[in-house]
Parts: sequence; structure tokens; C-alpha cells
Amino acid sequence: MSGDKDYRHRDCYFCGPEGYLLSGDLHPGDEMETSMIIDHRHEGWPGIPHGGVGMTSFIEMADLMHGALDDYPWRVDFRLGGDTIEIRDEVVIKISRDNGIYNGEIRKKSGNQPYLCGTLEHRAFPSIEREMESILGMLNKPVKVKSSFIIPVFSNMIIFKKQYQSSQISRSFELRETGDGLTYMVCFYGAAPGLMHCSEMNTIHGSHVHPGALTTLLDETLGWAGFLSVWQGGVTVNLSAYFLQAVRAGDRIFTVGFCTGVKGSYRRKIAACTGGIFIVRGDEIIPAVYSTGRWLTEPEYKEKMLRYIMP
Repeated sequence: MSGDKDYRHRDCYFCGPEGYLLSGDLHPGDEMETSMIIDHRHEGWPGIPHGGVGMTSFIEMADLMHGALDDYPWRVDFRLGGDTIEIRDEVVIKISRDNGIYNGEIRKKSGNQPYLCGTLEHRAFPSIEREMESILGMLNKPVKVKSSFIIPVFSNMIIFKKQYQSSQISRSFELRETGDGLTYMVCFYGAAPGLMHCSEMNTIHGSHVHPGALTTLLDETLGWAGFLSVWQGGVTVNLSAYFLQAVRAGDRIFTVGFCTGVKGSYRRKIAACTGGIFIVRGDEIIPAVYSTGRWLTEPEYKEKMLRYIMP
């Protein structure tokens, strides 16, 4: 590994000595490939690998390749599906760069269809930035009704530095309804509602919160917004995240998600959700990341969902 890579990733839990996500000697170039064994550390729910593991692996490799996370804004798009990944499976991760656009996939070593496909590009999307301002307007509306629930954290290894993982065992969600009938969810961490202190989160480039950790937050918050809208659990179908600016270790943040539509039959519903991550600096709320996605929900996930919700 080069000295530059060592500096950029010296505090990174993902590609560090313990190799939580990536292992082996990764040589920067226009193509990279590595593999990993899925185990219980990678669960999102018991027995089900967390989609954030694959998403973070892709983001991590793009930065290892050519410092893809240096310049803002940038956008990443993921599609999940294909062969099912299970505990003890070996997967191969490939990524390439062409004309500044990163494309990659994660595939079961003996599989046919990729479990995850990803694309990352540096380009401004003014329409997305206007959408973030619209969400900010919703947050400024008076709240008529709110309620909270708590669930365990299964993704603490993806989101938090090693020394904080044992203390980050739960998170709280707060459902809010405005006077004009809009309903959205805010995600906090810890057993009591409060802002997340980013100093505890995995970092990259020294002081920047790792975008993989932020993408995982969005995947979970938007996903739960969809699950509660149809009242059954499910899995991620696709997720897009648009990073307007870096989130720094000294920042405090919260995550917002809300369901924008539901399609499908009783057994297999697709919930579409939107949301974002906001930085709180003094009295100012600053948009940092915008996200949209879809989640496939099924009745068999309902019992598992309800098992972990605590009022």
C-alpha cells in the first residue's frame, strides 16, 4: 500500500488491519478486485447481510482507486438483487473507472447474477439540491403529533469506530406529523432522542466521516420509514445518495426519511422513500446528503420487524 493510501485510510475500520470489509493487497489502478467472506459481523438483521456492507465496500474501493471522495458534490447509485447472499458465502468485489465514472459489482463467487451493482460520478444536480431545500422547509413546520420507538443497532461496525461500538447498541426513531398532515421520521442514536456526535463515527481522510457510514444511516432510516408505512419489513432494492458536502468529525447530525409511495400486492409491496442527512451548527440546519430508494417488503419479515421495535 502506498503512503498516501495509509494516510487517507489510517483511521478506517473497513480496510484496516482487522479487514472488516476488505482484505488483501489492493493496488490502485483503473481496475481493482478483492474478495471477502460474509459472516455474522456483516448482518443487518440476524441471518441477513446488511446492504450497507456492500455499499460501503464499493465506496471504499472507489476512494482507494483514485481518491474518488475528494471533490464535492458527487452521487452514488446502488441496485441490489440477483443472487441472494448468505452468511458464510464468499463474494468477489470488482470496480473499474472510465472517464471519471466508477462502476462496480459484488457477486457471489459461485453465482450468476450480481448481488449489488454500483455507480459513482462527480456531477452537480441542482434539482436534487432544491429537493433538499424542500425537506428543510418540511422540518421547519410546527409538529402536531410525535411518537418514538427504539430498535437495536446491527450496523455499529459499519457506522462507529471500534472503541464506540460496544456502547452504540440502540437507536431511536421519532415519527412526526405536521399540522398539514405530512408525516416523516427522524433518526437519532442512543436510547434517548439526540443528535449524533460524528466524532464517534468511522472517518476517512482524517477528519471526514466515511460516506459509507452515512449511506448506511440513510439506508436504515429510509427503509424503516417504508416498513412502517406498509407495516411489514423488507430489503433494499435500490438506493441513491447525493453528497453535497463533507460531514466532519466535529459535526452533529440527524437523519430524516419519509415514504413517498407504495406499489404492489399485499405479499410483495415496494415502498419508495426519500430523505437526507442534515448538519446542525448552532441554530443553523445545513443539508449534507440527499437520498432516495425503494424497499421490497414481504409479510414474512413482519414478525422479525416487530420483534425489535421497543416503544
